[in-house]
Amino acid sequence: MIVQPKRIEAFLSAPDAGISTFLIHGPDRGLVVQRIEALLDRLVGDRSDPFRVGELPAERIAADPRLLLEEAQSLSLLGGRRAVRVRDADDRIKGAVRELLKLPAQESLVFLEGGDLPGSSDLRRAIEKAPQAASLACYRDEGRTLEDVLRHELQRHRLVVDRDAFGALLASLGSDRAVTVAEIEKLAIYMGDPPGKVGLADVRAVIADGGVLSLDDLILDLLTGDGPGLVADLDRLLAEGGNEIQIVNRLQAAFGRLARLRAELDAGSSPDQVVAGLFWKLRDPWKKALGRWTVRAAQRAMRELLELDLRLKGEGGPPRRELIDRVLLVLCDPRLRGVGGA
Repeated sequence: MIVQPKRIEAFLSAPDAGISTFLIHGPDRGLVVQRIEALLDRLVGDRSDPFRVGELPAERIAADPRLLLEEAQSLSLLGGRRAVRVRDADDRIKGAVRELLKLPAQESLVFLEGGDLPGSSDLRRAIEKAPQAASLACYRDEGRTLEDVLRHELQRHRLVVDRDAFGALLASLGSDRAVTVAEIEKLAIYMGDPPGKVGLADVRAVIADGGVLSLDDLILDLLTGDGPGLVADLDRLLAEGGNEIQIVNRLQAAFGRLARLRAELDAGSSPDQVVAGLFWKLRDPWKKALGRWTVRAAQRAMRELLELDLRLKGEGGPPRRELIDRVLLVLCDPRLRGVGGA
C-alpha cells in the first residue's frame, strides 16, 4: 500500500498492525533515515541493539536472494519483535522482495531504505501493491512544508527569528531534513541561552558558507541564464564533494517552484506579489527568471532533468560531468533549448 503524504505523520505514530515490510524512499535521505528510525523506535524499541535490529546490505541480497527470506523468518532471541534493515534498497533486490511478500507470515519486520526510486521501479510497485507492505515517500521540504518544519525546529529550540532571518533560512535549507534539523540546532548553540532574537546576521554567521547556499547560486545561474556562473559554481560544488544526483534533484525542485510562481504571474499576480515570500536577496533574480521562463518551458526543463537523473543512475554512457554540462548549458541558453521566456 502507499501511505499518502498527508497520512505519513499519523502512520509513524501508529503504524498499521498488519504491515510487516516497509519501503522508505525518496530524494531526502535525511528524512528517509529519520522515518525509519521513528518506526524502529515505535515497533522494536532499542534500534541500537544488534539482537533486535539486524542489517543486511542490498548487494548481498542481490547476490543471494535467500538471505532476505532467512532474515525475515528469524526470531528474536530476547522476545518481542525483531527487525532487519536493508540499506540502499533498489531494483537489484526486487526478486527477493517479491518472494518475501509471498510468505504467509513474517517473523521479523523488514525495513527497506531506498533512494530516489522512480514510479516505474519494480521494487516500489511490488511494495505498493502488497497489502502487508507500506511505501512511504520522502520528498525534500519546500514551500509550506519547509516553513512548517522550520517553525517546529525553531520553537523546539526556543528561537524567535525576524522576517529576513526566516527568509534566509528558507532560502538556505530544505535539501535534506537531517541537514535542516542540524543547522537549526547549530544556530541555537550559536545564539546561547537565553537565545535572544535571531537576525539575518546570525543566520549568515552560522550557515552562510554552507553547501546548500552554493547550490542555490547554481540554481539562480541556470534560471537567469548565467552560463559562465553556472560552470564556475558547478566546478566549485563538485570540487567540494557535491553529489551530481543531489544537484540535479534540487534543480528539478527549483523548476517546479518556478512553474508554480509563473502560473501565479499568468493568473494576474504582479511580479512583486509572486516573489514576496522569498528571501529579499532572491527576489530580483527570481523576478528575472520569471521573465525568461514560461510554465511550459519550466515543465519541459523538469522532464529533461528527470531524464538526466535516470541517465546518471544508469550504467555506461558518457562521464557524469559531460552529461550534466550538456543538459544544463542547453537549458541555460534559450537559443539552444528552443523554448523559454515570457
